[in-house]
Amino acid sequence: MKALRLDGRSAAAGDIEGRVLVHDLGPDLRKGTVLGEKHLARLRESGEIHVVELEPGDLHEDEAGRRLAVALAGPGLEAKPPVQSQARVVAGHRGLVRVRGDVIDAINSLGY
Repeated sequence: MKALRLDGRSAAAGDIEGRVLVHDLGPDLRKGTVLGEKHLARLRESGEIHVVELEPGDLHEDEAGRRLAVALAGPGLEAKPPVQSQARVVAGHRGLVRVRGDVIDAINSLGY
């Protein structure tokens, strides 16, 4: 993943096409938006903007969240699609959930 800082006021379509916005620019243009020419007018109203260019093997955060939710959703749980890159795992019925802290620690220690 390659982080880039752009001047939105002078951005061209080629500067933003397929790149991912890493911060909100208000309710109409949210973090995680994959940018294209249709966003150009709004970006030109902004000053500095920050984007990332995904490289081969990189995942958009929505896809990463979706995959994690699917992996975590066991019997009786449903993985919901991501909203603003947050995927939820929802119980199908009332009850208790047991979370194995050792497994969470092992996942977190994998790094990136």
